[in-house]
Amino acid sequence: MADLEFSPYAQGPLGEAITTVDTMGTLPPPAFKPSVTLLGPGEETDVVRGPDTRLLGPGDVAGLAPGCVLRSEPASGATDVEPNYLASVEVTPAELPWVLTPARANEARLRPWMVLVVLEKAGAPLADGPGLPFVEADLGQLPDLRDSWGWAHVQFAPGEGMTAGGGVPTDPAVARLVCPRRLAEGVTYRACLVPAFDTGVAAGLLGTAPGTASDVPPHKPAWNVDDTGSVALPVYHEWSFTTGPAGDFEQLVTRLQPADPESLRVSAARPVDVRAPWPGSTPLSDTAQTIGVQGALVPFADPPEPAGAAAPDVTGELVQRLRAQLDAPAQRLLGAPPDDRTGALAPPLYGARHVSEERLVDDPAWIGALNTSVANRIAAGLGAQYVRDHQEDLMAKAWEQVGAIREANRRHATVELTTAVTERMHERHVAPLQHGEVLALVAPAQARLRTSDSTTLSMELHMSRLTDGVASSAFARRLRPGAKLARRSRVSMSGIVPRGLEGEVDVPAGSRLVPATPPVDPAGSATVMSRAAAGQLMVISALADVASVNGVPGGADLQARVGTVPLVAEVGGLIAAGDVGALAEAIAGNVGEVTVATGRVLSDMTEHRAFGDVSEGGVPIAAGQIAGRVRDGLIPGASHWHRLASQISVHEQLAPAGPSDPVMACPRFPVPTALALLDADPEWFMPGLSGVPANRVALLRQNSAFIESYLVGINHEMMRELLWREYPTDRRGTPFTTFWPRLDEAPDIEPLHTWTGPAALGDRLLQDEALAVLLVRGDVLRRYPGTVVTAVRSGPPDAQGRHRPLEGTDSLVPSFVIQVDAQTHAYAFAIPEQELLTPASPEAPGWFFVFAENGYRMRFGFDAPPDPPAPPRDLASWSDATWPAPDGSSHPTDVPVVRSHAIAGLPFGPPGGTTDDQPRWNRDAADIARITLQKPFRVAVQADLLVQHEGGA
Repeated sequence: MADLEFSPYAQGPLGEAITTVDTMGTLPPPAFKPSVTLLGPGEETDVVRGPDTRLLGPGDVAGLAPGCVLRSEPASGATDVEPNYLASVEVTPAELPWVLTPARANEARLRPWMVLVVLEKAGAPLADGPGLPFVEADLGQLPDLRDSWGWAHVQFAPGEGMTAGGGVPTDPAVARLVCPRRLAEGVTYRACLVPAFDTGVAAGLLGTAPGTASDVPPHKPAWNVDDTGSVALPVYHEWSFTTGPAGDFEQLVTRLQPADPESLRVSAARPVDVRAPWPGSTPLSDTAQTIGVQGALVPFADPPEPAGAAAPDVTGELVQRLRAQLDAPAQRLLGAPPDDRTGALAPPLYGARHVSEERLVDDPAWIGALNTSVANRIAAGLGAQYVRDHQEDLMAKAWEQVGAIREANRRHATVELTTAVTERMHERHVAPLQHGEVLALVAPAQARLRTSDSTTLSMELHMSRLTDGVASSAFARRLRPGAKLARRSRVSMSGIVPRGLEGEVDVPAGSRLVPATPPVDPAGSATVMSRAAAGQLMVISALADVASVNGVPGGADLQARVGTVPLVAEVGGLIAAGDVGALAEAIAGNVGEVTVATGRVLSDMTEHRAFGDVSEGGVPIAAGQIAGRVRDGLIPGASHWHRLASQISVHEQLAPAGPSDPVMACPRFPVPTALALLDADPEWFMPGLSGVPANRVALLRQNSAFIESYLVGINHEMMRELLWREYPTDRRGTPFTTFWPRLDEAPDIEPLHTWTGPAALGDRLLQDEALAVLLVRGDVLRRYPGTVVTAVRSGPPDAQGRHRPLEGTDSLVPSFVIQVDAQTHAYAFAIPEQELLTPASPEAPGWFFVFAENGYRMRFGFDAPPDPPAPPRDLASWSDATWPAPDGSSHPTDVPVVRSHAIAGLPFGPPGGTTDDQPRWNRDAADIARITLQKPFRVAVQADLLVQHEGGA
C-alpha cells in the first residue's frame, strides 16, 4: 500500500471552468463562459468570450450505467463484519463522483454529487417507484452533507498523470466514496449510493430531468441533518452486510497469549486403565493401573505420571499375556492336523504379515514394540478403525485403481482352467502312445513343434535317417491298423518309424541331405555358388544341431567345426531362420572361402567319418528320445502361460513371481491420514485439545511412535479388507504412506515390507522429525481465516536484552496447515527444538512466529475503544485513532463523532508535527483517506516463550 496516492477529488477542465465555488450549501445551476484566445504576431492577444453556457448537473441523472461500480467493502452478503471499519464503494471513471457537482473546488475541498449512506436494513426497505428504487431513510442515520467533501477521494499509483491536489485522472485510478457511520455490533445494514442534491433526488424518483436551463432550480442539499423525520432517496446502487462482535485484526491478534505449559503437560496424555485387559480375563490388579497415552501432537515436555500409574510387575504381566494371545494362532497350527488350518481367534498382530512373520518376534524390534505397548496398540487400532468405518468407500476407490489387472487375472484364470483340462487329456490320450504313434499324431504340427531351443520336430525328422514322408499324416493313414497296406505288409507306424530314425531301414540309393557343389559356370557362377554354399552351410549346421540335441557321438565336434566357417557368427540368425536367399546374399562377398570351408567339413564327414555316425545321409536318432521330447512339448502348461505373457504387459512393480502366478496390485491412497484421525477423534490428534482456552498459542512436536503405529494399523487393516474382498493382492502392500498434509504429498514412511532393518519404532519417519507445530486457538482465525503465519529468525538482543525479529531475512513458511476448527489452526514448521530456544547458540539465535494480516483489501476506519478501558493517552500516531468509548469518556485518541458519524470538518489531532507532507485532519479528503486507511498489522511471538523445557518455560 506504500505505493498508493490519494487525491481529494478529480475534475476535468469543464468542472474547473464553472464560475461558482463550492460553498457547502445551496448552489446555482452550473454554467461557464466559453472563451477562445487568439495569438497573433508578436505579443498581441485577443480573447473572445461567449455567453453563459449551461452544464449538466445532478438533476440530469436518471441512474448509473452498468459497470460504474467496481467493488464494495464489505462485500455484498458479508457477515461477521468488523463494526469499527467504514463501508465504502469504488466507482469508475475516477472523476464520476464530482463530474456533475455544480461548482468548482474551494481550495482542496469539493463535495461529490452522490454519497454513500449506511442504514439499518430493518428500517429501510427498498421500494420501487416511477424512476429508481428508493428507500425511506431516517434523517438520524444520514451523514451531514456539509461534511461530504471529506469522504470521497481518488486512489491512484504515482506516475499516473495525476497529483495529490486533484486533476484529470488516468486509468487505473479509481474513485472511492466512504460512509463515515460508526457501525454497531450484530446489525444488518443496507449500504446505498444516493444523490447528494435535491435535484438529483427528484430526477431519480421521477425518472425525468429538466429540459431547459430556465427549468433548472438551484441545487440544494438532499437533506438537512438538523431536521427530523425521514427522506425518500433514490438508490443508484445498494448491497447488504451484517456486522459481528467488536474487534479487528489488530485487536484480536493482540489477544493471543501463550498457553499455560503446565496445563498442556498435564492434559497431554489420556489415562487408560489396564487392570482388566479384555473381558473374561483375570484382572491384573484389584486397583486401578493407569497408563498415559499421548496422541499425534504432544508438548515438548513429557507428561507427568497419571494418577494410579501401573506398577512395573503389572505392565510386565500384561506384556506376557499379550504375547501369549498374539502367538496363539501360530501355536495352534504347530500341533494341528494337516487338514486343519483354521488357526485361532486372537488380537491382531499389527505389521507382522508385512515382514512375513506369523508370530511376535524381536527381530525386527519394531514388531514387539508396536504390539506389546498399550499406547502403540491404541494408535494402530485407531488406524484400523478408520478402515472399518470407511471400508465401502475405500474399496470402491481401490477397485477403480485395479483397472486392467482384473482383466489380466481373468485371463489368468482361463489359462489355468484350460491348462488343467488339456494336461488331463494329454495324460490320458498322448502319454500312452508308442513312439511311432506319437510322431504320427503330431505330423500336421511338425514345423511348429519345438523339440529344443534350436530345433523343431520337422527339422529333426528331416535330418534323421528316416526317409522324408514316412512320418507324414498321409503315410500314417495308409499304415493305420486294419488298412490294406498294413495287412499285406505287416508293417505299422510303431515299428517302421523307430527303425527308420535309427537307420535300420535302408535309405533309397542316391538320397542325400547336403546339396552337391555345382560346376563352375563363368556366366553365373557367383549367384549359383552363393546359393549352393548357403544350402550346404544350412544343412551341415542343422545336422550339427540335431546331433547335439540327441547326443549322437560326433555332434559336438561337428558344431565346433561349423563355428570355424567364415561369417558363421555374423549370419547365425539367417541360418536359424532358414532364409537361403538372404543367406546367399550375406556370404556372396566371401563365397569362395565359405565354399572351401564347407567342402572340408563335408569331406571329413563323408570320406573320413570324422564325426561318428553323422553323415550326409542323416543323423541316427533314438526313437524313444525324440518321442519323449515330443510328449513333453505337447504338455500344454508352458505354452499356455507363454501365450498369456505375450498378451499382457505388467509393470515391473506388479510383475508376478512366476509365469503362472496372478498379477498382484496394491491400491494407493495419497491422503493425509492425520485429517482422518482429526475427524474421527480430535482428542487423539492432541489429547486435551478441547480444553485449550480461547486466544491461546501453544508450541508442540509430533509423536513419531504414535504416527508410525497409526500408519501400520491403517495399512494392516486395509490389506485384510482387500484380502476379504478378493482383491488381487497379497497382505504385504502399503496403501497409506502419508500422515501430514504436505503440499508435495511426500510419503512419511517407506513401504512396510521394507521395515527389516534395526531402526526402532519412532525412528522410521522419512521427513524431518524436527517438526514444530504451532497450535493457535483464537478469535482472530475465526474472523480472519486467511491470517498469514510465518517464522522469522531472531536478531541479536538490544541494549535492554530484548530480542526482535531479524530484518532482511526470508521468512519460513509452514510445511503444512491443518484447520482443526473455525478458530483453531495448526501450523507446522521444520525447526529443530534446540533452535527454538533464544538464544540457543550464536549460529541459531532462536525464532519468532509472526502473525500478519492479509493485506489484499483496502479498508478504512478507526480502532475500537480498548476493552477494558485504558487510561487516557496522547495520540502518538494516526494508527492509534479510535472511536469514542460507549460510556462517553473522552480520550485524545478519539475521533470527532456527531450522531454516530465521524466528522471530517472538526478539529482533531494531529500527532507529531504539522508539516505539509504529513496528513492532517480537517484539511482535505486525501488526508482523511491516509488517516483512516487501515494498514496490514502484524505481531511476533518469541518461540521459546511457548516451549517448556528443562529449567522452566
